[in-house]
Amino acid sequence: MLFRSVPMSFLRTALCVALAVPSVALATVGASDAGLGGGYTVGAGVTRAGVTVYPVIASGSAKLMEDDQILPFADALLQGALTVTEAGHNMEVASLRVHNRGKHAVLVMAGEIVEGGQQDRVITQDLLLQPSDEPVIVQVNCVERGRWSGGSGFAYGGRAELGLRRVVQVRRNQDATWEAVASVNQGKGGMLNALGYDSYAMAPSTGTYMASMRSGVLERQVAKAAGELSEEISKEGNVVGVVVAVGGNIVGTEVYGYPEVWDQVRDTTLAAAARDGMTQQTYGTWTTAPTQQVAASFLQSAVGGEAVEVTTRGLATHTTMHSEDALSYVLADADGELLHLASYRREGSSGHF
Repeated sequence: MLFRSVPMSFLRTALCVALAVPSVALATVGASDAGLGGGYTVGAGVTRAGVTVYPVIASGSAKLMEDDQILPFADALLQGALTVTEAGHNMEVASLRVHNRGKHAVLVMAGEIVEGGQQDRVITQDLLLQPSDEPVIVQVNCVERGRWSGGSGFAYGGRAELGLRRVVQVRRNQDATWEAVASVNQGKGGMLNALGYDSYAMAPSTGTYMASMRSGVLERQVAKAAGELSEEISKEGNVVGVVVAVGGNIVGTEVYGYPEVWDQVRDTTLAAAARDGMTQQTYGTWTTAPTQQVAASFLQSAVGGEAVEVTTRGLATHTTMHSEDALSYVLADADGELLHLASYRREGSSGHF
């Protein structure tokens, strides 16, 4: 599997999760190519609509075997291979029932939105769901404070911007999630006003986060920016993720274990980044984007943290890591191979490294 030849010991625990980035000193980051040793290279940043993304490029070229194919959550829902419903007769805000009836494992990521049911929800943790005869219970937060009515089934709503994902995955608190949703909708309302449109749609009676996701005006802006970002960074080969900067600061990174998985989630990931940039344009002051070397330094910090929590669910391992500058969440498969790394800049960190 990908990068097995590159040993990884950054977890510093008895359970070592093999991530695709070797532990290297900052001195090895070359001034010309921001190389991260034999594992990753961070490419030049591309800026559109308030957000800058730096492609994370893998040095290996291995591919998933046919039997190991992984289906993104959105595709699985669309194809009917996976269903999401309210959790039984005693419906609960904080949990949903998810059933993978398909042939392949499904990658579910924190920040993915499902709409419908009794109220719209957001997934709070990365998951690898294997095909099964039985559904599993998945933890969620509500992103629609003012509704508890409707049916049981859900459809895919999209991927939340990093600003909301951070709250969902790091704080794991319902009240904080509602506050973040209100802030996002307010920011999008400001963007609509700046574009000369009425912002009433950003203050729905139910308070749903999907208000901003359903805005044709805003989502056309998002699609344009995401498409241009995708076109530029796809000129690089073997891209497996991005480091993201909003305004003048690094805010996080997302890295996947396989280029094929990145190719499947690239559009939703970049659209989410574009939504962060949109809010920044409304309220933030634009400054020069961080350098390529700064982006590489953040990625090194993200993968060099101490493991503070390691849990196993099914055939996947979840590891939470803390470093001076980053909070990182690693999902690895049964063989210890990276599936997804999500990192957020720590509060209080300058973002300049």
